[in-house]
Amino acid sequence: MECKQVEYFINVIFILIIYKIRISSSSCKCSGSTIDCSRLKLTRMTWSNREECNETLSTEKVVLDFSHNQISLTGERILPLEDVETIDLSYNNIDQLLGFGQSTLHSYLSNLVLSHNSIKSIKENDLQSLSSLKLLDVSYNRILCIEEGTFSFLFRLEYLDLSWNHLTTFAMHCPDSIEVLYFNNNRLHTFILEGTCNFKELDLTSNNFSTFPETDDSWKGNIYFGGNPEVCKSLEEREDVYTNIQCEILVKFKAGNLKGRMVRSN
Repeated sequence: MECKQVEYFINVIFILIIYKIRISSSSCKCSGSTIDCSRLKLTRMTWSNREECNETLSTEKVVLDFSHNQISLTGERILPLEDVETIDLSYNNIDQLLGFGQSTLHSYLSNLVLSHNSIKSIKENDLQSLSSLKLLDVSYNRILCIEEGTFSFLFRLEYLDLSWNHLTTFAMHCPDSIEVLYFNNNRLHTFILEGTCNFKELDLTSNNFSTFPETDDSWKGNIYFGGNPEVCKSLEEREDVYTNIQCEILVKFKAGNLKGRMVRSN
């Protein structure tokens, strides 16, 4: 009888330990200004131990990492957190950005990473509440079209990554703040940047251009145009005009670590 009781209690203790491990493994980790909710199989931007993260939430420039989950944002209103500087939603199931367009938060949001999702289009109102955004990464999606005026609300945008999508045409009025533009590995045949574009780097490699996009004297940064051999050959014959165009493939830092490309607000 005693042996059976001992065995019973051992089983109970074992079950409690396993339960505790599962609870802790599904909880976000809060450290410094970072709330790490990655790889928890979450379907919404919420977490069970939010009260434990109150100290982190009270700090400035909060980083929310919801990467590698199963979040879709469908019908979801984004969390009302005013001091969030960075949100990483890469590697999820997001196919539309309605949650951001309907949000009234993010007056401090500087960095939004949405790479490796299933976004098919970006509408004009999808990003209108993100006026402080400096970095937007929507690479490795399925974007076919972007409505005109989509980026007109992003007056502080410095870094825009739309690489590895399905774009065939793109037109944008350049924000004065823009520094880096990545459009490589799309299907672009038409590309228009209006206004004064003071970018440092523009990557248009591996697209479907038959001629080089029309430029003006404001295009002073490095332009990468590899993967378009016939066009590059014609450009090489006009080195006196196109002195800042490089026909090799640009090798750039594209690691999953957000810290490598995060833009800090002042």
